[in-house]
Amino acid sequence: NVSVGVIGVVSSRRSQPERETMELIEVLAHQAGAAIRNAQQFERTHILSITDGLTGAYNYRFLIDAIKKEIARAERFGEQFSIIMLDVDSLKEYNDVHGHLRGSGVIKQVAKIASTCLRSIDMLCKYGGDEFVVVLPKTSKAGAAVAADRLRRAIEKYRFPGERLTGKITASMGIASYPEDGTTVQELISRADKALYKAKRQGRNKVWLSGSKTAYSGH
Repeated sequence: NVSVGVIGVVSSRRSQPERETMELIEVLAHQAGAAIRNAQQFERTHILSITDGLTGAYNYRFLIDAIKKEIARAERFGEQFSIIMLDVDSLKEYNDVHGHLRGSGVIKQVAKIASTCLRSIDMLCKYGGDEFVVVLPKTSKAGAAVAADRLRRAIEKYRFPGERLTGKITASMGIASYPEDGTTVQELISRADKALYKAKRQGRNKVWLSGSKTAYSGH
């Protein structure tokens, strides 16, 4: 058995507690331990239900709920927030040469890099096979562009195993902000996706802001 806690008993009497008292304490200790274990199991089950098994990022279900909550919060307090849609460049070529198992390793590493570049309040979510969406609370489009470019440069700098045979692994990103680019989940994701498509079409490894005519330059 694994210990999950300690119960301390303080008695005002100098004599040893009666047997019945000790038995009652033991029963209470077992009940408390069972309650703690149930709570821990519930927490583990809850975490599994909202995270992606490969990357540890939040899953699509969590993403949609998170954007809905940010819309409600931003509307209530008159705030902004932004989302970044990220797609891993050259992953198809990498998979064709190295196989999908190693390609999954690339996706996992991208998520790890992202977790070191983002704030604790930002939410990294798995969107598709090689796509992520980052939800940035209380963040303007300009602030999101800075965060996205920092992440883009970190991925570009990282040396992925075997990329010399397939082309440099980089990431393209599209940004949309509430309420400028949309006031619903569908509108924001659609605008971010369109911006991402422009970044991919204009040569990859770029950050594109919804509504912009050029890629973000970082200046």
